[in-house]
Amino acid sequence: MRFPPLVFVISLSCCTLLQAQDLRVNRFDDQLDGICDAHCSLRDAVSMHNQLGGTNRILLPSGIYNLSLPPEYGEEGEVYDEDQNLNGDLDVLVGSLVLVGAGRQVSIVDGGVLDRLLEVEAGATLTVQDLTLRNGFSSEDGGAIENRGHAVVRRSRLADNLLRYSWGGRHRGGAIFNAGTLEVYDSQFEGNRVDIGDSGGAFGGALFNAGTLTVRDTLFRANRVNTDDVVGIGAALFNIGTASMARVSVLESQGDGEGVAVRNDGDGMLSLANITVAKSQGQEYETDAAVANGSYYPMYPGTPSMTLVHASIADNQAVGLSNRGDLTVRNSLIIDNRLQNCLDDGSRYRARGLLLGLDSSNCAADAYVANEQAYSLVLYALSANSSGLPAFNLRPASPALDAAVGNCPTFDQRGFPRPRDGDGDGLAVCDLGAYERGAKNR
Repeated sequence: MRFPPLVFVISLSCCTLLQAQDLRVNRFDDQLDGICDAHCSLRDAVSMHNQLGGTNRILLPSGIYNLSLPPEYGEEGEVYDEDQNLNGDLDVLVGSLVLVGAGRQVSIVDGGVLDRLLEVEAGATLTVQDLTLRNGFSSEDGGAIENRGHAVVRRSRLADNLLRYSWGGRHRGGAIFNAGTLEVYDSQFEGNRVDIGDSGGAFGGALFNAGTLTVRDTLFRANRVNTDDVVGIGAALFNIGTASMARVSVLESQGDGEGVAVRNDGDGMLSLANITVAKSQGQEYETDAAVANGSYYPMYPGTPSMTLVHASIADNQAVGLSNRGDLTVRNSLIIDNRLQNCLDDGSRYRARGLLLGLDSSNCAADAYVANEQAYSLVLYALSANSSGLPAFNLRPASPALDAAVGNCPTFDQRGFPRPRDGDGDGLAVCDLGAYERGAKNR
């Protein structure tokens, strides 16, 4: 049977709409007519995806995509959020959407500090790939992304995103707030922050996790949490959900309280493996700690549980590690932290293969080295070490060489294989900390 030409065209269009589509953005400004055709903005493409449903890709060539349609604001500067993709953030309401850039250095979505960039509703999936997300803004949850569905970030950079509010309340996730499932791979979080005024709490300068979180091969640098008179905690991560981070470098965090860089709270379950935490800057209070499992003053009720495996926590202007919950430490080194190296006042503490700087710390360890010998005997200074994830290389006679107890991960923080014969005795045993040294220091 032969269809008339017009009927055939309509039938083909209907069938095409049911299939996965590539939506090609071809303009950099922010306008909305809901159609992705010869004039297709990023907002148009997201709206088109929401109409189509299913699985679709939005392709973003090199350039800066400015989101400039402002939301409404309250008297205190709070953002009034609408969820139909009409202004402010881009709302992913249904289906599975992939945003594909040409590389995080060249494809940039810029929020202009007007609103957050992306919101993922429950039941929806968003993948952000090869993009930079910058200059997002919110007054509550998620400066760049608020996720209540399933979000995946690959080979991307989240930079200079901001949560800000003048007073009161809990404000969470300078870059990403997650209450669903979040996966992050080979990405960078730099310069994200939560700044809150009087009587407020600033939690998670880069990430706040209340759901399920996986992070791999990722750099956190110069993220910040700040308040006038209460607490700013977890510049890289504040976790109350279930989180796993591996092959991660956390540097130059700024905050105030137990968990300047990383805070596990409530009934949070957090695993940190092959991780370097260095150069955290607290407010010089005696309880400020770079990494904290719980607190004397918990922000959420419960007993947090943390596992540290092959961690290097050094050169922080705070206590290195504090425990007020259930803590397991394996094959790690904690040394040269300015206030103290390790404080334990938790419900449970277990350590195997721990090298600890010698001070007034009350954590049990397998070996102790004076802090004054940290860089003459144990470590070299922090450096990139053939990767984008800076770590502390081990010195040739370091007591951390070939000193691990039991099993260890297959790779170190940089992705180099473990174990290797670092001390040249013919036996390959894993080193302590995030860096595995070979016989030729490679």
